[in-house]
Amino acid sequence: MTLAELRDLMKDYELMLDNYKGAPTDAQRNAQINWAYRTLAAEVSMFDPKVVFNLTSGKAVYDLRSTTDFGKRMLQVYRVVIGGTLLRRTDGYPGLWTMDELERHVPDWRTAAGNTPTKAVQYSSTSLLLHPTPTSAGSDNFVAGTVLPDDLVNDTDEPELPVELHEAVALEAVLKAATPSLSDQAQLLPLQTMLQQYKPLIADLRRTNRRLATGGEGDMGHAYRDWIIL
Repeated sequence: MTLAELRDLMKDYELMLDNYKGAPTDAQRNAQINWAYRTLAAEVSMFDPKVVFNLTSGKAVYDLRSTTDFGKRMLQVYRVVIGGTLLRRTDGYPGLWTMDELERHVPDWRTAAGNTPTKAVQYSSTSLLLHPTPTSAGSDNFVAGTVLPDDLVNDTDEPELPVELHEAVALEAVLKAATPSLSDQAQLLPLQTMLQQYKPLIADLRRTNRRLATGGEGDMGHAYRDWIIL
């Protein structure tokens, strides 16, 4: 469904529940739809195996939600490729280090000289640390992980979710928009029931994405080594 079609579907559902904005403008409905879209994208752990990573010389910490640092807003990073080389965990498998491992194995990491990064640590929900600190931007830098999609802006934009979940975006948006002024629970129940019907599909998609992200914990990174930089 396009953004315009999602707005029209919201209007149909609003015959059952009033929007707390009263008579919302298209811009207000778009904001409600995008909130619902981000919520569902996070719930299904939307996975992208090849997101551009924009390194900056002299910069060690990168903001996962920044589209300046990354090609998409990141929620969780599972793999990092620097200059075409897949970074590895302490056990040799592709992946990230923990902050504890960095502290134990490289106690002087805070003051160490810069160089081509060989280690990556996601030490908070929004921060990715590279060590050593890069001394050049280089090329062929990527991350793989779960992402927040770009907002829908144009009427012809469509969610980057399976088409069978598009209606759930409109349902989620209507329920959010109704919550601040909801007085009659009987009106809420039918729409909540409809949204619940999508939960098995959401759970199945989340399992699939997490399996893609972790590769069953170990070996998925070997498959990345060649094709992620193509």
